[in-house]
Amino acid sequence: MHESLRSVADSALFEATAAPYLVLDAGLRIRAVNSAYLRATRRTREELLDLLLFEVFPADPCAEGVRNLRASLERVLRYGRPDAMGVQPYDIPPPGGTGEFVCRTWSLVNSPLLDEAGRVVGVLHHAEDVTALAESARRNEIIATCYRGAYQALAADDPLAGWFGLAEAVCSAAVQRLNSVDAAALSLRTPDGVEELLAATDEWAQRLEELHYALGEGPGVSAFLDGRPALAPDLSDAPRWPVFADAALAMGAVAVFAFPLQANGAPLGTVRLYSRGPGLLDGQQSADAAVLAQVATASLLDEGAAHRLSERPGHYQDVNLAAGMLAAQGGVGVAEALSRLRAHAFGQDRRLLAVAAEVVAGRLRFADLSD
Repeated sequence: MHESLRSVADSALFEATAAPYLVLDAGLRIRAVNSAYLRATRRTREELLDLLLFEVFPADPCAEGVRNLRASLERVLRYGRPDAMGVQPYDIPPPGGTGEFVCRTWSLVNSPLLDEAGRVVGVLHHAEDVTALAESARRNEIIATCYRGAYQALAADDPLAGWFGLAEAVCSAAVQRLNSVDAAALSLRTPDGVEELLAATDEWAQRLEELHYALGEGPGVSAFLDGRPALAPDLSDAPRWPVFADAALAMGAVAVFAFPLQANGAPLGTVRLYSRGPGLLDGQQSADAAVLAQVATASLLDEGAAHRLSERPGHYQDVNLAAGMLAAQGGVGVAEALSRLRAHAFGQDRRLLAVAAEVVAGRLRFADLSD
């Protein structure tokens, strides 16, 4: 190790400081590491010393962190001036090097280490983990985006208008912020399977929502029942929902991601995200989707809006009315009546809404339904 590097590594301040530091030589090999850096990265000295920085922390194929860090280090070595990178996403492999990359955000500063002649012989690399602060800022930004999108509706002094406006803003924010998402919808659901569509970004999302309701299966139904996200990154390989998968693929949906809305453990509904291409949401996208679900849940807890929901005609108004009529006609529960209505629509290869309209009009009765 060059003497200039050794003098930094052996200093009491280098080891005692609470700030994480590495000493790199001109070839970007790790020559010293302090305890704060080991704690921040959950590594041991044996895992880091005398290894190349980018061997220890290789590139996440989905991130630009390595490219940006390499460029900063090269500037320091070439020009001999400190380079403050600011806040930088840089995902790192988990301890042991196996498994998915761990999402991290860092505040990075690289400073030159000089010999007695003023030549650059290494770099002092400072990496402060600011993941928690970055996540908090990102969460606040998502919430602000939703409320900005619903500003006019919220300013209307009508709790119900504000409720629906915020639901629409949540769906719009999902499409805007999550690159792999092409459409989104937000639905309420009761334990006996009765649903209501609050918002959808387009007609395609509406039809896919109707498909969930008509079949009584799919990621949206599972997320509600299980109380956890239901992810289908490729519907061509989704044995859990075979009927829904085939029908959704025929409509152009290839991936579906559903996130539950819950209050004190009680299920309220789901946010459903639709994509025309296969692929999982990455860690940041999943976190953003969870925040959107939380924003939607908070809006649903507005008791004034919830009390007045029945004042506005619902998307599934005919379906829910038909289920009640059929339950009365057949002397069965609403869930059973709804199941029979779905089965009849599926057997006739017709939209659930169209069949429900016939029940409401009196042209179709419980005795006429397919078994």
